[in-house]
Amino acid sequence: MECDRLASEEEIEKTRESLINKGCEVYVVNNKQEAKELIIKLIPKGEEILNASSVTLDQIGITELIEKGDYYQAVKKRFISIEDPVERTKARRKNSYCNYVIGSVHALTMDGEFLVASRTGSQLAPYAYTANNVILVISTKKIVKNIEEGIERIYKCAFPRENERALKATGVPSEVNKILIIKKEAQKGRIKVILVKENLGF
Repeated sequence: MECDRLASEEEIEKTRESLINKGCEVYVVNNKQEAKELIIKLIPKGEEILNASSVTLDQIGITELIEKGDYYQAVKKRFISIEDPVERTKARRKNSYCNYVIGSVHALTMDGEFLVASRTGSQLAPYAYTANNVILVISTKKIVKNIEEGIERIYKCAFPRENERALKATGVPSEVNKILIIKKEAQKGRIKVILVKENLGF
């Protein structure tokens, strides 16, 4: 599997059409700067937002904008600052019911299906249901043919890189403990997808 091959224009268009047919809003941009500008347009200043851990968002500069600035109400700040682990878990669960969540996925099929792997599952509930608005920023290198190829991409491309990153950053290895598959969004427009024609994330 070629982990960093960007999808062709034909593959992007097929994926875009599939996502629209499955209730998503779709935007296609050329690079991370265009993606950042679009995100700021899509999420009004002052909104409550939970940013899922994402190398893609780090590279775009959105993580820093949310966590270190006052442009948005950063949900993650609320529970990270709580020292008691029990209370922190309670706050994390409560704050999963947020207005906006932003993050990425590990694979996206040309039929418009998202695959997200997680060690803890913290971002999965907001993606699947609890957040009112979901914004997924996805490099076109993550576009795959089907769910089977998406699972393969998780284990061959995303996990090894995330595991290496986690070990360097925290000394704790990553794990693929939970995998969320979103096949269709029942609430039209709830999920907004930004496809970026640039090598971003894992």
